[in-house]
Amino acid sequence: MTQFLFRLSEMHSFGCSDARVTERGWLIATSTVNRDSSSVAISNHRMIEKDLTEIDPDQATWGVMHCSHWAVGWVDHFVVAPGSPAESKILEDLIFLEEVYPILSDDDHSALEMEQHCEGICDEGCSHCESERADHERGDCGDDCRLCAEEAEEAEEAEEAEEECDRIVFRKFPEGDVIALFPDQPQGRGLINSYQRVGQHGAASPRLITELRPAKPAEYRDLLQELKDIGYKPCAGTEEAEEAEEEKP
Repeated sequence: MTQFLFRLSEMHSFGCSDARVTERGWLIATSTVNRDSSSVAISNHRMIEKDLTEIDPDQATWGVMHCSHWAVGWVDHFVVAPGSPAESKILEDLIFLEEVYPILSDDDHSALEMEQHCEGICDEGCSHCESERADHERGDCGDDCRLCAEEAEEAEEAEEAEEECDRIVFRKFPEGDVIALFPDQPQGRGLINSYQRVGQHGAASPRLITELRPAKPAEYRDLLQELKDIGYKPCAGTEEAEEAEEEKP
């Protein structure tokens, strides 16, 4: 056998049983595709299949053996009858890929890459993605730019998340207790919602925001975590302020 075609006895165990291989002694090609294959591998596979179909449209001397695989789910191998025109053709294609050029048809690969790009399942480093990204960065993209749409969607999601968050102001009493005040959560009679580790929720005067000194991050960190644990979603500014304060010398 060549380095491109093997008998079953020379290969590892397959997760399938195919009489063409196990009983008739057909050869197994090393070229395979699976669910995670690149666009190059898929294009080459379908071009080999096209070449074999032209030689033997009834698949009397070739076929595809579908095998299960623990890592990638499934693997498809070409199998061919020894001494057949199909064997000669698949060897010709595999030798070309090994020694001449890694793609059997640039046109087919380009078309497949565009199909996958449009479906959002293209390979990393997709040429269409790279071109689209370059146009976007230069500002040459059109109204249907996918990257512009993604950025707009991300901005909208961020805005919605910000609207859903809880604006919290932490203040410290002279006695040392820290209180969390919620300016956007009125409790009636001019009061706002508040929370302390001892006593939990209660109504408080919004004047405390200006009358008391701001609590430092180290002073309100435990209270902030407790608020998160019971379901509050602090606005980004709260934690950003904490991080900025910790970075000060």
